[in-house]
Amino acid sequence: MQINLNRSIFRKNLMAKALASSVVLTVSPSVSSAQEKNSVKLEEVIVTATSRASSIQDIPYNISAVQGDLINAQHITDQSELLRSMTGIVVADRGQRNAGTVNSIIVRGLNVDGGSQGDVALSAVPTVSTYVDATPIFSNFLLKDLQRVEVLRGPQGTLYGSGSLGGTVRYIINKPDPSQFEASIKTDYSQTRGSDGSNLSNDVMVNIPITDNVAVRVGAGNVDNDGVIDYKNLYQLSPGGDPLIDTGAGDCIAPETATNDQKVNNGSCYQNKDDMDWVEISYARASILWNINNDLSVQASYQKQSDETGGRRAITPGSDYVGNKYGEFDNGSTLAEPSSRDVELTSLDLEWDMGFATMTSNSSYYTHEGNAESDNTAIWVSGGRQFFNNYYPGMPRPAVVADRSFSDSAITQELRFVSNESYSSIDWVAGLFYMDQEREVGQFSLQKGLAEYAPLALGFETTEIDTIYQRDEEISDISLYGEASYNITDDLRITGGMRWFKTTFENTVQLGFPICVCDPTVPTVTQPSFEDDDVLFKVNVSWDLDDENMLYSTISEGYRRGGSNAIVPFGLPFGEPNHETILTYESDSAINYEVGIKGKTESTSYTVSLFYVDWDTPQINTTTGAFGFFMAANGQSARTQGLEMEVEGYLTDRLHYSAGYTYTNAELTDDFIGRQFNNIIAEDGEELPGIPDQLLNVALDYTMPVNESWDLVLRLNGYYQSNMKNYITENSTLSKKLESFSLWNTSITLESINWAASLYVKNIGDEKAVTGSFPEAYHGLDTGVFENWLGNGARDSIASPRTVGFTLAYRY
Repeated sequence: MQINLNRSIFRKNLMAKALASSVVLTVSPSVSSAQEKNSVKLEEVIVTATSRASSIQDIPYNISAVQGDLINAQHITDQSELLRSMTGIVVADRGQRNAGTVNSIIVRGLNVDGGSQGDVALSAVPTVSTYVDATPIFSNFLLKDLQRVEVLRGPQGTLYGSGSLGGTVRYIINKPDPSQFEASIKTDYSQTRGSDGSNLSNDVMVNIPITDNVAVRVGAGNVDNDGVIDYKNLYQLSPGGDPLIDTGAGDCIAPETATNDQKVNNGSCYQNKDDMDWVEISYARASILWNINNDLSVQASYQKQSDETGGRRAITPGSDYVGNKYGEFDNGSTLAEPSSRDVELTSLDLEWDMGFATMTSNSSYYTHEGNAESDNTAIWVSGGRQFFNNYYPGMPRPAVVADRSFSDSAITQELRFVSNESYSSIDWVAGLFYMDQEREVGQFSLQKGLAEYAPLALGFETTEIDTIYQRDEEISDISLYGEASYNITDDLRITGGMRWFKTTFENTVQLGFPICVCDPTVPTVTQPSFEDDDVLFKVNVSWDLDDENMLYSTISEGYRRGGSNAIVPFGLPFGEPNHETILTYESDSAINYEVGIKGKTESTSYTVSLFYVDWDTPQINTTTGAFGFFMAANGQSARTQGLEMEVEGYLTDRLHYSAGYTYTNAELTDDFIGRQFNNIIAEDGEELPGIPDQLLNVALDYTMPVNESWDLVLRLNGYYQSNMKNYITENSTLSKKLESFSLWNTSITLESINWAASLYVKNIGDEKAVTGSFPEAYHGLDTGVFENWLGNGARDSIASPRTVGFTLAYRY
């Protein structure tokens, strides 16, 4: 991939001018004020983003970090809430049911997917990579016993084995400590508005030194949250899952006990169930560390988490099909939508000081699997489709359940060498990465009750299995990567990075429609394999303006693999027209241009950066044009640009603050043309979805000594995001404008060395924060009313309503 250096220099000149203005206007007064008014020393934040333990202010990139103690003090256990506290990150908060299925993290506006995604593991890999310690995995583990979380913005393929387009998020867990015994226990009780129940979580951790060189650290806990979402018109179901039949006399009977006339003509029995989005989570973690000698150490770790949920944290706007208006926390699904998920991660880490360099080795294996039931009835009965009326007319009790599953497992091996000393003013990092991954995605869809209805009313027998879909993928990835920094002078450094990679991808699909009387077979098709290799580059220049302030600039390339889609060829039942044009999707790539300044005084630190990203052939997770099967497709080009600012410091010796602001402008730079039918999906200049123009997060904490042993700590933090689009084009029925919202949290904590008791409130203003939508227009509620169905398939995913809680913790 070639970089247009003239264009790069031109852009950087413009960016530098704008940057200089923003620094003068926003940063300098804060620094000056802090120097004059107080002498509080700001705690230094140490990170390992560059494979060396370094102060965050000494790293010439835009990186943010939050310490585990602060995550715990703010009562954060959820990924969405955590990332909202960090500058410039957008997360589609769909509740725990979908939190572990789809990585919805967006950095620097790199997103073209709509806000209705979340039920199915997607074909295209995320634009932001996530790590748990040294293992690349998206797992959404509970945020427990963490050392810190780091966010690196921009492509990171020259520093990490797993490449990325938009950035990397690293979850770093506390290691066993042979020097001292530690133990902690914590319990948390809370209530959420809209719920008839309560929330309870418990955690315990023990760190045990075995010898002077060996220690074991174990932790476990659980979460038991009652829900807030009320399913207002749920079918009453028989033990076999069929809708019960309303006799018309106030009784509900199973189909097998009904008369033929009742099976053909009578409607369903409904019920209301409250707080259906309940959550139950259990987790356990164990690790052992052995410092073999001063130069060699090894750590083995294992962790497991199991989730179960009762339904979606999503509300249905408007009314049902007969005009009954939904309430504040009501959901219109007629079938419950539970989910379950299990994830396990085992890793072995070795660190060896070889003198000239330190070698680290990470070997890991993980499995991540789950399933969820989705109510697909609206797709079959809504106006514009009318599948039931067309194929099974008169069906009085439509009920379509999609049992969706996913499985992801991988073996990874990464070797990294980091120079210990500077030879000829050069520092370097080099690594080798290998991953062998297997993914499976499936959907087993059932037309409940149809086997009883069809022979009597339509004159033929049929199975209730309408769709069998299975996508099996095998991915292997090998890469060599590295960076070298040359100190031109004491104040000026240049860093060059390179990544070579080779990716292979194989895909087998099983897709069929047994319910179709024309051909009940379920064909298995092996799709064309995908193979790609390339070389990516990175250049970074940093200049120390003085001992505490740095100016830096970066050009870096990012890459995301392509693959093949699970498509049935034309000629087979439900084969896609022009299928050969969509059997594969191409890789996409991004060139990130960035210039920034960062610095600190004893009481203040700041970072300001401007970025511009050219995005070539962006991948969108979408569906086929004829039958709506899952697939990924490529657009032509897009670009994002914006400003990121962070500042942290002390207003007084007791009042600490942090703030971040991000402006992002993201849009297509060419028409998005569908390859299957050569149609324009979105036009040049369309804003990208899921990306607010403006993000703001602030935090304040005030510490007041009570006596020699106890402190009282008051905290307040807030997050704001502006309006954003739900889908890439306004011409789609999936299009919806998602309104701006702000979320504020507060707490008061009485703490000593060992004890902490805290009262907190989350979402103080009880904002109805919608982060993604399946709009009413998609289900055509204005036409084709199906008189016997009282549901509504529209839904808006919302952040958790106002929650008031109390925490008691002891640490030894």
